[in-house]
Amino acid sequence: MSNPKAVTHDHLVDVIDLKKVFETRSGMLTRAFSRDRQPVRAVDGITFHIDAGEGLGLIGESGCGKTTTAMLLLRLIDPTAGQILFDGLDLTSMNTRELRPVRRRIQMVFQDPYESLNPGKTVSSLIGEPLVVHRLTSGRRDRESRIAEIMEQIGLVPTEEYLKRFPHQLSGGQRQRAAIARALVLEPVFLIADEPTSMLDVSVRAGILNLLQGLRDEMHLASLFITHDLALARYMCERIAVLYNGKIVETGEREELLTNPIHPYTRALIAVASSLSDFWARKQEMITELDTDWIQLPEGCCRFHPRCPHEHGDCENREPDLVEVGPKHWVACHRT
Repeated sequence: MSNPKAVTHDHLVDVIDLKKVFETRSGMLTRAFSRDRQPVRAVDGITFHIDAGEGLGLIGESGCGKTTTAMLLLRLIDPTAGQILFDGLDLTSMNTRELRPVRRRIQMVFQDPYESLNPGKTVSSLIGEPLVVHRLTSGRRDRESRIAEIMEQIGLVPTEEYLKRFPHQLSGGQRQRAAIARALVLEPVFLIADEPTSMLDVSVRAGILNLLQGLRDEMHLASLFITHDLALARYMCERIAVLYNGKIVETGEREELLTNPIHPYTRALIAVASSLSDFWARKQEMITELDTDWIQLPEGCCRFHPRCPHEHGDCENREPDLVEVGPKHWVACHRT
């Protein structure tokens, strides 16, 4: 009998019209202070794909829905609508028991390793725990061998110096290496990295990025790299998707998108990254001050139009579709 959750697919990961709406609570304080609050559309109909071994960068300002997207892909939170297809399986139709073997193949490196690692466990216990949960080793010696192997692979050497340490006894870079080891010890095929260097000193960021890039190539990992830093996305990813207020507004091959940005929001992000002084001199040409509560924006309009200096007549009345403007280059803007 065929697997009812198996689907036809062309990519390792296919996200189709994915949505997440957070309902506001109706408690006494909410009613007293926020009478007109509406549900928050954190992720509102995004579609993208990732091939085996490919890196996709998801960029955008804080609060745009990047981390919510990651949590949806892991099914740590349930989507309101849409599909998440992974290697031929529809994750959105699976229950917790069915998801367990799949989660071994999808892992995540969180932004803050100090919060993602249990402070009461040693490095050895933290890295070995996933092996115990998924029953992937035949005994203690086998598990210890695998722990030592992955620690050497991610640069926590000599391993005997770190095995019995607790997270607070590690530097920021060492903690993030331990978090990476914990994610990769299961040998996943898809890795989600949620701003993995933003909590680290500048002096150690390059080492962590080089480590992730090397492991990606070595293990042929597909990856979703979440960041607000265009330079990091350019270094780590083959393609980039720009997220604004729960919507993908532009996506394309790395060099094409960065050298030929079309959406006003993408152009503003690149201008800030290129030259802050030049951006401030030309700011009014790219982006205006937000004078509207974006959470309260009605459905069926362009999310960016309150901040767009080039507003088109359709912006308030019709939501733009992602349209192909060049080879593998898609933009959602009425001006295209």
